[in-house]
Amino acid sequence: AKKYEDARKAQNRDNARRYSRSRGTYRVYRYSNGKRIGYYQYRNGKRTGYHSLR
Repeated sequence: AKKYEDARKAQNRDNARRYSRSRGTYRVYRYSNGKRIGYYQYRNGKRTGYHSLR
């Protein structure tokens, strides 16, 4: 469980950095069992879509 927590913290840091870097389009990844399964795309604070990486 510890490893999972660390992964989630890293993921959050990742998303925060990506968000602050660009005020335009950015993506927030979704994870399942430590695997990246897709991401939400945002534009100007609005979610514009979800993309699956399966």
